[in-house]
Amino acid sequence: MPILADQVPDWLDRMLARKPVKVVAVALAARMARTVWALIAREDSYRTMPS
Repeated sequence: MPILADQVPDWLDRMLARKPVKVVAVALAARMARTVWALIAREDSYRTMPS
């Protein structure tokens, strides 16, 4: 399922305005990897933050 423009977080929009797309892709992958690692390490499940 593709991400719609109104679903992109503000920090990602700001980063895309300043950095090349490939740099942003690597930063996003690293952020996701840290999240997954933390969930595995704590044996927890992902809960979205209320908006």
